[in-house]
Amino acid sequence: MKNLYKIVILCFLFIQILPAKKVNAQIDSSFFVYPSSLTCSLPASLSFNIFYSNANSDTVYFNLDFGDGQNNQYSTFNHSFYQSISHTYVSQGPYNVYLTITDDLGNVHVDSLCVVAANSCGSVSGEFYNDINDNCILDAGETPFPYQQVLLTLNGNTLAQTYADNNGIYDFPDVPVGYNYIVRPVLIITRQ
Repeated sequence: MKNLYKIVILCFLFIQILPAKKVNAQIDSSFFVYPSSLTCSLPASLSFNIFYSNANSDTVYFNLDFGDGQNNQYSTFNHSFYQSISHTYVSQGPYNVYLTITDDLGNVHVDSLCVVAANSCGSVSGEFYNDINDNCILDAGETPFPYQQVLLTLNGNTLAQTYADNNGIYDFPDVPVGYNYIVRPVLIITRQ
């Protein structure tokens, strides 16, 4: 009789548990200054308010550069974060403020805003209307453009916004003097 061999195949299941891979996610943040980015007296104490959210990062590093040679660095271990940081400007000038957020995944996000500090202020005002004859004067028969959203900018940075009234008139009170601001409507108005 022949020898019969029974072959037994044993299967082993090896399971390796690896840490979850973090997804390189976009940083969500907002950044604003209180009470306003336009100040009319020095020294000017402002609060910079930061909100941050990123569910895929454990550690986040923040650098707030105030534009006057001073900055504030800190880190957090939270997935969402709100911080209010105070800073005082003692000299007149426009200051570009930069917030740089870096997470432990290598994502970098930069926000910026402009602060204008001065000892005196005036107002910037005007009106929007259909200047049919292009003479830059509101003449009889030329109609106003009411309720336009209007931005006040300096060096490409939006400093304030307001809305024109029903006669197309807008006003930005308490604007630091000594700078060349640009006023523009949000909607482009075309003639018909």
